[in-house]
Amino acid sequence: MNVSVGRKNYLELFDRKYAGLFLLFISVYFLSLSLANYRLSLFIIISVIPLFLFIINDFKIIILILPLFFFLNYGVYYFYSSELFVPFIIISFLVTYRNIQPSDLDFPLKKYFLFYLFILLVSIIKSVSILKSLLLVNHIVLFLALIAIVFATVRERKLILSIIHVYLFGLTLNTLDVLIEVALTGKREFGFAGIMYVDLVSVGIVMTTLLFFFATVTYKKIMYASLSLLFVAGSIGTQTRNTWIATIVTLLIVSSFIIIKHKDIGFSTNTFKRKSFVLIGLLVVGISVGLVFSPNSLERVTKINSLPQSQISETGSVHSTLLTRVLIWYTAYNAFKANPILGIGAYSFPFTSQYYSTLNRVLYKYYVEDLPPHETFIAVAVETGIVGLVVFVLLYIQLAVYIYRCAMRYTTSTDKDIGYVLSASVLYAMISMGTTDAWLWGHCLILLGLLLGLLFAHSQHISKPAIA
Repeated sequence: MNVSVGRKNYLELFDRKYAGLFLLFISVYFLSLSLANYRLSLFIIISVIPLFLFIINDFKIIILILPLFFFLNYGVYYFYSSELFVPFIIISFLVTYRNIQPSDLDFPLKKYFLFYLFILLVSIIKSVSILKSLLLVNHIVLFLALIAIVFATVRERKLILSIIHVYLFGLTLNTLDVLIEVALTGKREFGFAGIMYVDLVSVGIVMTTLLFFFATVTYKKIMYASLSLLFVAGSIGTQTRNTWIATIVTLLIVSSFIIIKHKDIGFSTNTFKRKSFVLIGLLVVGISVGLVFSPNSLERVTKINSLPQSQISETGSVHSTLLTRVLIWYTAYNAFKANPILGIGAYSFPFTSQYYSTLNRVLYKYYVEDLPPHETFIAVAVETGIVGLVVFVLLYIQLAVYIYRCAMRYTTSTDKDIGYVLSASVLYAMISMGTTDAWLWGHCLILLGLLLGLLFAHSQHISKPAIA
C-alpha cells in the first residue's frame, strides 16, 4: 500500500479548492464561537490563525503540535481544543499530500468503525434534537478522519517517537503543575489540562513503563524511569481510583504477556528480573512521593462508598461519588427502558435525561443535568440501544483481537518497543472504558484516534519481521 505523495508549493495553499475549503471552515469556526459568545476565545483564535496559515503547509509540524492540545482545557460547546484542531490537520493533509488514493486510507477495521458510525446516525432519529445530535456525532467523524490520515501518512519510526515525546513533554509540564497545586492546596488537582488529565497521565505511565523496559541506552533508561516515577506521583495527586485500577490491570496484563514471552521478545531471564524489580521500586517510590504531596489520597482509597442515608443531607447534597453515579445510571436505565432498540439518540443523554428522571429537582439539577452516563457501555446502550451496543461490542472484540495479534507478531519484530507501547496504550483505553465514558468524546477520543492511527500505521507499514 503505497501513498503517492507530492509536496505542494506554499502558494498552492491559495488554490481555489483549498482556499474555499479553508475559508468555509474558518467561517463556521467563527460563527460557532460567536454564537457561544466566547469573546476571549475568539480573540485567541484570531491571534493564532497566522501561525496556522504558516505551518499548515508542513504536515509533520502540525501533527506534532496535536499532542499539546490534549493539555489545553478549552472547548466550544461540547468540543475540546484537540477536536477543534483536527480540521486544521485535515486541511494540512489535503494541502501537503496530493495524488492520495482512497485505498491509502483503508486502515484496519475500517468497516467496523464505519458501521458503528452508521448506527450512530440511525439512532439520531430518536433524538429530541436531531440537529444537536447530528452536530455531536462529529466527535466520531473527527476521530475516524484522524485515524485515516495518520495511517496514510506516518511511515517512520522516528516520527512516531517524536509524537510520543511531545505528548510526554506536555504531560510532564501538567504533572509538575498538579504536584505544585496539590502541595499548596492539599486537594485533588488536575493541572491546566483539567479533569481529562486522569486518563492522560495513566496513558503516560503505561508508555514510559514500557519505554523503560525496552530501553537499551543508559540515559534513556534514566529518562523514562524518572518520567514514570513523576507520572505515578501525579496520578496519586488526582485521587482518582478508577484510573488507578485501569492502569494496574493494563500493566498486569502486559506484564503477564511479557513474562510468558520474554525469551521470544529477546529478554534474558536475568535482564527481565532486574528490570521488573526496578519497575516495582519505581512504583513504590512514585506512590510514596505522591502521598507526600497528597496525604489525603490514602483516606480516599480506603473510604468505603456505601449508600447510607447520611450520604444525602437535608438540603439534597450528595457526599458519595458512587451515589452520584448511581443517580445518573438510574436515570439512564429509565431512558433505556423507554427506548431499548435504537436508544434515545447518539450523544443526546446530557440534554435528554430530564425526560426520564424520577429524582427530585435538587438531586437532578446538581448530579444528573447536562452530564453523560459516566460509563462507556452504559452510554452506548442508552443512546444507541441494543443495536448500537451489539455493534460496539463487536468492534471492541475485533480491536482486542487485533491488539493480541500485533503483540504476538511483535515478538519477532525489529521494532517491537514502539509496537508494544502503542498496543498497551490502546489496551488501557479499552479497559478504562469500563469505568468512564470519556473515550467517546473530547481529548480522550482524539488521543485514542491518534494512538490507533499510529498503531495501524506501525503494524502495517513500519514493523518488519526480524531477520533470523
